[in-house]
Amino acid sequence: YNDHKKVYEKIGEPTEVAMKVLVEKMNVTGVDLSKYSKGQLATASSDDIANKFKKIATLEFSRDRKSMSVLCVPNDAEATSKCGISQTNKLFVKGAPDFVLERCTHIRVKGKKVPMNQAVLRNILDMIALYGTGKIP
Repeated sequence: YNDHKKVYEKIGEPTEVAMKVLVEKMNVTGVDLSKYSKGQLATASSDDIANKFKKIATLEFSRDRKSMSVLCVPNDAEATSKCGISQTNKLFVKGAPDFVLERCTHIRVKGKKVPMNQAVLRNILDMIALYGTGKIP
């Protein structure tokens, strides 16, 4: 957030910025955003995740996997479980949607973990294709 201009500005690669914005919009750890300034809101959820997990390994981008991954462990299992995240290690993955999604066994829908199946996968891939055209519903 640029305090001088009073606007949010992107810093970095467009894909990385888009991922950060998505994390902030999803707010998967349920951060109470009411206590943050506009500048702090730009990274509140990302900061919360970074405080809850410690990165222990990175799998760099691979053309075969068409993704990169970071393996993390909870810093404080009790605090992590209070925000609805299981106390197990997490593998955060980013990459080509079709390659990432085909390896998923579950997805999050309205905060709940649900099994991935072929119909759900097709629906997600269709929405991604639609978003790619700029014709967002």
